Amino acid sequence: LSPLFIAVFIATGIYIILSLRSSLPSDLELRVFPTVIKSILIGSILGIICVLIFGAWLGSKISYRVAIMTQAAASYSKGDLTGKIYLDAQDELKILADAMNEMAKSLRMRIAEIEGERTKLSAILESMAEGVVAVNDDREVVSVNPAAEKILGISHKDFFGKNLLEVVRNPIMDEMMREAMSSR
Repeated sequence: LSPLFIAVFIATGIYIILSLRSSLPSDLELRVFPTVIKSILIGSILGIICVLIFGAWLGSKISYRVAIMTQAAASYSKGDLTGKIYLDAQDELKILADAMNEMAKSLRMRIAEIEGERTKLSAILESMAEGVVAVNDDREVVSVNPAAEKILGISHKDFFGKNLLEVVRNPIMDEMMREAMSSR
């Protein structure tokens, strides 16, 4: 039987600084080989188990953070913009959470601005002595002020979403609205 040769080189860059060589008798190789295979197998199994445990831990941590963001997005979609997403790590999910928080803040400000404008417009329409009927592009009534309700003899509950002609039952007024809308 021929001996088993082992060589180890230690190098820096392209230069070898240390070379160790050894040989073992081949009968030792036959005795050591099963032990080496067993050690490699046990080490591999332990390594795989460690990787699986770490992967499960990391996956659950990420899943938890994504679930928090999904919950906030669901709240935002229902109109509740008051919630804030708090994440502790400094990574891409934190950047996304901060962007979602900023978006919610911006939407809250814009909604407050629009509600303020709507309140002003409502106050103006309520105080007018002239009747005002507002319609959308399909000539469906979207708003009527109290003066128009009184003039037309209708209640605000009777007109929402209905065509102007259905509400006022006046073809002349309907034709005037049609002309006004076509000239804009």
